[in-house]
Order: sequence, then C-alpha cells, then structure tokens
Amino acid sequence: MEEKKKGNKGLVALVIILLLACIGMGVFIFINKDKLTAKENATKTVESDKNDTNEKTEITTEKANTIETRKCTGVYTGTAALTQDVHTGQYGKGTLTIELKSDGTYELKKENMNGTMGNYTIIENTLLLKTSPETTGPGGDTSAKYSEYLNISNDCSTISWGYGSYFFDPNFTLTKNN
Repeated sequence: MEEKKKGNKGLVALVIILLLACIGMGVFIFINKDKLTAKENATKTVESDKNDTNEKTEITTEKANTIETRKCTGVYTGTAALTQDVHTGQYGKGTLTIELKSDGTYELKKENMNGTMGNYTIIENTLLLKTSPETTGPGGDTSAKYSEYLNISNDCSTISWGYGSYFFDPNFTLTKNN
C-alpha cells in the first residue's frame, strides 16, 4: 500500500509541472503575439536604380523567422560546362540559359538539350531552383525540392557559380539580356 502512494505522488508532481509549463507557454505567446503576427505579415518594397530605370523588388519576411526573399526576372545567358567526359574529365562547353519569370517559375536550357522547369526562390544572393518531380530518375524521390544553388547579384544583372546536378563546373557567369 505504501508503494502505491509514492507512485501516485510522482505522477501528481509530473502533472503539476506539465500544467505549469503549459501555462507559462500560453503567457509567453499572449505577451509576444503582436511580435509574432508582425513577422508573419511583414512585407517591404525596395527601390533600386539600374541603368536609369527604377526596378521594384518585393521582399517578404517568412513566417516565424527573418529570411528575406526577392524576385528577379529576365533571361540570363552565358557559356558553361554542359557535359563532362567520364574518361578524361574534360568539360563540353555550350550555351546555358536560365529564364526567371515573375510568377516564381524558371526554365533552364542547355544548348542542344531538353530544358527543365520548376520554381525558384532568391534568399539574399542565393538563387534556389526547385527541381520538378518529373525530372527525377527512376526510383527516385518524386517530391519537388530545391536542389540547384546559384549566386545572383544584388542588382539581378548576373547569375554565377552553380552547384547541383545541372552544373558540371561551378565556374561560369550568366548575364541578363536586356
């Protein structure tokens, strides 16, 4: 009988501790609700001058953190390594084109090859290309995911340095066509 009372005391203590923790969390959320709501709804517009024209870039603050994203639009073209010889390691260079559209989608084309499409996001100076499910190989994970990482300039005029399955040599520069 004595052991059963001890077990119940521990359970009661645990329930009281959990109850106090829940109340504390509720008070914290109530006090900080205005700050959390402001982070979710924050949107800014940034003005930048480029060649005597004003371009507006929308910057959105993501929910519950301060990651700022922006959109760049246009067609970027340049020479890059499109293939790599398995035996010699030599790169086969050609024209690489990436079109960034205002709706957040992109189209990547390699000279004389099929293109690929998907969605993109720009966080600071990193351009993330999301691979569409239909571009995965047999037996692969078919969910869309960001798998290509590039550097984009502050003024959206160049894309350089690529990492991912589409880029054999990361050293290239694509220039925005006017």
